[in-house]
Amino acid sequence: MVRYNIEVKYLSFGKEHTSEVYYNALDNLNEEEKESVLQGYLDIIKTYKGFEGFLESYIWKDREEKSLINLNKLKNYKSIAYATPLAQLEKVKEEFNELLNEVEVKSLTYSFIKNIDNFKAEALDLITATVNLLLLTGLTDEDFDKHIEKLNDYKNGKYKKEKIKE
Repeated sequence: MVRYNIEVKYLSFGKEHTSEVYYNALDNLNEEEKESVLQGYLDIIKTYKGFEGFLESYIWKDREEKSLINLNKLKNYKSIAYATPLAQLEKVKEEFNELLNEVEVKSLTYSFIKNIDNFKAEALDLITATVNLLLLTGLTDEDFDKHIEKLNDYKNGKYKKEKIKE
């Protein structure tokens, strides 16, 4: 048996609540299986009286570190965005070019990252600029949900490329 921790933070009747449960699996779960288990628990929480929405959710193997990367925090930095979507798009282009500058291209078949810390910093700058652009252009929950559905279709094989046979 492999034990997994599940933690969900959600809003109910205007207050933040945290629910923590354990899930016992017969064997180690892959990422898709973990996502499925977590989604099953989220579906249960949606039925709670007064449920208003999810804030955060995690699943991780017992006795291991919980992954705390939460991209929702980027929504708190819309104030540093440029005033217009066009100006913000220029910022996205600038950040993309700065990210590319962290990659050394030696030939058509060989390239490498010059400095991994700088690369990560530039990649996060690009993500932040892109999130701000989306917020400025009026991204809605429905837009985001459609995107998640599309990603699930990709993940579940609807659009997967055929694997090359060896």
